[in-house]
Amino acid sequence: VWTALSRTSRQNGALVLLPAQTASHAADSGGGAARPCGAACEEAHGVAVELQPGDACIFSSDVFHTSRPNRSGRPRQVHCAQYSLG
Repeated sequence: VWTALSRTSRQNGALVLLPAQTASHAADSGGGAARPCGAACEEAHGVAVELQPGDACIFSSDVFHTSRPNRSGRPRQVHCAQYSLG
């Protein structure tokens, strides 16, 4: 659970959810194992999770995700709680 304590946006490094990339998605994959998509894919297909304080995003840790540097000049504050089996 990714909970915003302050507003998150692309400018301040919001969470970005990425599609998995397999051999069928790109010619240079070199195999069928899922892996994060590259920078061009992230720009085209990444979903920025822009939240207001108190909003939450729930996702599996198996989902590829990233965030970019905070370039806004203001802090980005979030609380991330994770539950892992075994």
